[in-house]
Amino acid sequence: MKYSINHYIILFVFITLQVPAKAQLHDFDSLYEHSPAFTKYFDSVKDTFDFFNDDEILDVTIKSDFRNLIKKKFGDEYQPATLEMVMFDSVVVRWDISIKPRGGIRREQCYFPPVKLNFSKKQALFRQLEVFDKVKFVGNCQSGDLYDVYLVEEYYIYKMYNLLTPFSYRVRLMKVKYIDSNGKKKPRENYAFIVESTDQLAKRLNGINFEREGIPIRMIDRETSTIMDLFQFMVGNTDYTVYTLHNIKLIKIADPNYPNPVAVPYDFDYSGLINTYYAIPGENWPIEDVTQRYYMGGCREMTEFEEVFNTFREKREAMEALLVNSKYLTDNAKKNPLMYIDEFYKIINSEAAVKSWIVNNCH
Repeated sequence: MKYSINHYIILFVFITLQVPAKAQLHDFDSLYEHSPAFTKYFDSVKDTFDFFNDDEILDVTIKSDFRNLIKKKFGDEYQPATLEMVMFDSVVVRWDISIKPRGGIRREQCYFPPVKLNFSKKQALFRQLEVFDKVKFVGNCQSGDLYDVYLVEEYYIYKMYNLLTPFSYRVRLMKVKYIDSNGKKKPRENYAFIVESTDQLAKRLNGINFEREGIPIRMIDRETSTIMDLFQFMVGNTDYTVYTLHNIKLIKIADPNYPNPVAVPYDFDYSGLINTYYAIPGENWPIEDVTQRYYMGGCREMTEFEEVFNTFREKREAMEALLVNSKYLTDNAKKNPLMYIDEFYKIINSEAAVKSWIVNNCH
C-alpha cells in the first residue's frame, strides 16, 4: 500500500479530549495491522487534510535518555526514544523513534538543545515514503515559565508570517512531557512546536529546495523578499542573511511568475519582539540591543514599499489577534509584543520615519 504525505502527517493528529485513566497503549504498526476500525479510519483520511492547518495544541510524551542528550548536545548522533500521543479519545499510540541535537547557537545557549525527531521508514507508516520522516522540533531552551513565554512568542511569529505569505514555514504548538528513561532527571512539561520540513514546504509550493549560497539580493524574488525583510524589521530580527543562507532557505518555484528563488526565513528567537536573555545583535549592525530595529532589506521605490505596507496594514488585526486571543500567554506577557508591533506601524505610517528607518538603511 502507498502512503501519502497526509498519512504521514496524521501521526500527530488526535482528538484533544480528556484521556481516561485506563487508556490503552498500542504500538502503531500492531494497531494498524490488527485493528480494522483504526486501519479504515487511517486510510480514509482525505488528501486535503493537513495537521499544520489545525491550531489545537498537541499533547505528547517523549521518553529518552535526556541526561545523555544534554551531555552530548554538541554531537550529531541519534539516540533511541519513544513518542506517545492520544489518537481518538482513549487510545495512546506509541512510536519507536530516534532523536538527536540540532541547531547552532541554541546548542550553546540552551541547557536543553533543539532536537530532530527521526521516524524509521521500517515502520508501517513509512515503508513507501522517501521523505518527510524527519521532523524539526523546537523545544524549551530551559525549564521555567519565562522560557515557555519565549517559545510561544516564537511560535506566533511563524503564525504571523503565515498570514502575510504562503512562502513561509508552518508550525504546530505542542505541550510535551519529557520523561528520562533512566530516571536520572525529573519529568518536566513545557511547550514546544514542530516545524514543517523544507521538503514538505517545497512540495507544497510546487518547488525544490535551492541550496546555493552567494546569490545577490537582486537575484531573489523581489516582492516576497520585500515582505520578508519588512517582517524581519517588524519583529526586530537581524539574525539572518540571504547571501550566506543564515536562517534562510531558498525555494525555486516551478511557476513562470517566480523566475527567481523565493527566500523563506526561519528561527526567530533573536527577535526584539521576544527579547530572550541570550539574544545579541550581530557585530556588523549598528545596534546595541536586539530590541532596536534595523532594516536589512533591499532598496525599493516608495510605491513598492507602500504597496507592501498596505499588506501589513490589512493583516495587522489578524496578526495582533494571535497574541490578544492566545490561551498560552498571560495578559501581562502579551503587552510588550503588542507594543513592539504598534511601534512598527507608527513607523510605516509616517513618511519621515520610513525615510529615516528604512530608506536610509536599504541596500
